This record gives sequence, structure tokens and C-alpha cells, in this order.
Amino acid sequence: MTDSLLEGFERALADLCADEAVRRCEAGEGAAAQWAAIDALGYTDALVPAECGGAGLSLPEAFPLFLAAGRAGMSHPFAETAMARAMLAKAGRQSAGECIAIACAAAGGQHIVCRNVPGGALADLVLTQWRGEWLLLPASAAMRTPGIYRPQASASLQWQSADAAVFRFREDSADIVALCNAAHAAGMAGAMQRVLAMSIAYVTTGSSSAAPSASSRPCSRN
Repeated sequence: MTDSLLEGFERALADLCADEAVRRCEAGEGAAAQWAAIDALGYTDALVPAECGGAGLSLPEAFPLFLAAGRAGMSHPFAETAMARAMLAKAGRQSAGECIAIACAAAGGQHIVCRNVPGGALADLVLTQWRGEWLLLPASAAMRTPGIYRPQASASLQWQSADAAVFRFREDSADIVALCNAAHAAGMAGAMQRVLAMSIAYVTTGSSSAAPSASSRPCSRN
């Protein structure tokens, strides 16, 4: 990841994730258009292998992008989408530009339940692990309740069964808890950088612009 590429991403996000744009997105106005513009930048395929049409970056190389998304206050699950697309590309599924959340499913029961999914209210699809398989589930097919964290962007989701999946595959080497924690930690770190910058600006100039921060929580098996 070169400095010029990162700076280009940050400049684009400064416009696409301006405070008012983020507020409108979380209020249900233009969320799909905002994501389409973010996806069109091409950074969501950063982790997709080069032979599958992506940039082929490693997770450490892509971390500055995830940090920048959190720092910009992005409501959509950017890091999760990048990770999910890489896994799906390796499993043979080509991306159609969807926004994808990654979430742990609660253990036990017949229904698939993912609680307080960061970006779950805005994602098109959710990638989860269920009974030995990875399932790609449409968010539109789930029963949805607002999440505890950033409730206009996060959500708890429930599907009746694995039959709702639009794609499934096996990948025993991937740990969903580690993936969730890595993605959410990057977003939280970026958000904290933003809060620090706002705090410093307030102390030095006496004013700061109120902006939403990328709140999320570590993922754990329930």
C-alpha cells in the first residue's frame, strides 16, 4: 500500500463520508448510492487475490485502509466487505458490488441469529459460519431489530434457516471471531483517532464539528 493510494482513498472519503452525508445515510437517505460510490473507488477489492481481479494485498498491508474508513466515520462495513470478498473470491464467487457484513452466529437453536452486527442495517449480505459451513445470507431475508451500538447502522438479524443462503462454502482455516475482531478493531481505532483530532481542535480553536464515530464491538460466540 503506497502513500499516494492511501491519500487518494482518504481524499475521496472526505467527500463521500462528510458529516451530513453520514447522517443522511444512517437516516435511510442515499445509503445505497453512498456505498456504490465508495465501492467504485476499487479499494473494497484490496484483499482479493490478483488472479481473481483484486489488488492481492495482505491483511497488514490493507490495515491503513480500514483505519482510514473508521477515521472517516464510514457507516458501512468496509473492512468486513474487503475480507468477505477475498474469501468469497477464493471460493469461486464473483462480487456484484454488494456491501457485506461479517458476523458470528449464536450457538444452538434452529434459527441463525447474529446479534448487534456493525453495519448490519446497511449491508446487502452477511457472511457467517454455521454448523461447519460459511453462509452468505441476504440481509433483506432476515428479521431485523436495531443494534445496541450505533442503532441506525447496526442491527441484530435472524434467518429462519440456512436455506436462505445465496452461497455457501467450507473454509476450515478461517476463524470468524478473529476476522470480526480484526475488522472492528480497525474501525474503532480509526474512530478514536478522529475523536482525538476533534478534541485537539476544540482545545486549540474552541470549536469542533460534531461527527458520528464508527462504534462497534468485538465479536464473540454467543
